[in-house]
Amino acid sequence: MVGAPLVRVPHREYYLFEGPLEAIHEWGAGELLPAFVWPEDRAWCTAADVDQHWVGVGASEPALQGLLASLDLDVVRADPTEPQPFYLR
Repeated sequence: MVGAPLVRVPHREYYLFEGPLEAIHEWGAGELLPAFVWPEDRAWCTAADVDQHWVGVGASEPALQGLLASLDLDVVRADPTEPQPFYLR
């Protein structure tokens, strides 16, 4: 990805892009979706790394309650101090 800094963490490498989400197709990532999204206001964030069917969301309690109440989404609350939810194969 030309012009994007490469960030290395244990067992992963990510290109770091900055700008409006509407510009995602201009970043040269092709059909790839962002692994992490954190808006400028820092009001929420998402993380979708390896499992394509799973996205972690960090947000205010009212925003999370809205997601949990949605009939269009399969949402499960996860507590980082507890074993994490998973799908059985």
